[in-house]
Amino acid sequence: MNTASLENNLFQLIVTATVCLVFIFAAIIVFVFQYQRKMTEKSGEIAKNKLENQKRLLESSMVTKEIEMKRISRELHDGVGSEINALRLIIHNADIQSEIKNELNDNCLIISNSIKSISEELMPATLEKLGLEVALDTLLKTIKKVSQLEIEMHFESHNPFYLNELETLSIYRIIQELLNNILKHNKPKKLTFDFNHSEKDLCLTITDDGIYFTPESVKDQKSIGHGLLNIESRLQLINASISYIENKPSGTIVNVTLKTNGQKS
Repeated sequence: MNTASLENNLFQLIVTATVCLVFIFAAIIVFVFQYQRKMTEKSGEIAKNKLENQKRLLESSMVTKEIEMKRISRELHDGVGSEINALRLIIHNADIQSEIKNELNDNCLIISNSIKSISEELMPATLEKLGLEVALDTLLKTIKKVSQLEIEMHFESHNPFYLNELETLSIYRIIQELLNNILKHNKPKKLTFDFNHSEKDLCLTITDDGIYFTPESVKDQKSIGHGLLNIESRLQLINASISYIENKPSGTIVNVTLKTNGQKS
């Protein structure tokens, strides 16, 4: 075999070996890419399942808590409330001085009103019987009466909408907690509450003229109270959103938005 033939065979061998190496290298790249993609998909699936499990646990915890609060509310209203009324009847029929009888009756009335107030705080009867709008209207009027705060309320309910029991209760608790925080941190003199919705969106806006406050403005994030954490938990539970905007020259605008299915019960 001559030198030219040997060089030609060697060249072909080198080319063949190079092509084989290229194919092997390409196969390795494809394998690694597919493996990484599968691992990414698996990690995403695990994270999704973990998030769904956490949401189910949170929902279960919230529902259990609300059921217990409802039970205590009814026990206070029906049980203790009835016993107070029975005691008032006994006092009325008792052979004691009128001044003492009146004083005892007044004390019973104070206790009875306190029980009603606690019972309403735990589980508002208006929320169960008359719905979210009436319950929020009642809550705001109660705050206005107790705090002497100037409150304007605007309820726009022209379009049909529907919230399930969990969404209704969660929105009420969120607004309840937001109002508590506003009174505690913002120190307003005037507050405006707007209730608006289209067929697909429910938007509740609280505007005050006090101090501008957001959860992020708290310097020590570890000191954030249970109220703000409960708000975040309930927002996640019903897939609602919240935003804080500075109300110039002073105060805060808080928007809570929830997608609805457009049907009215």
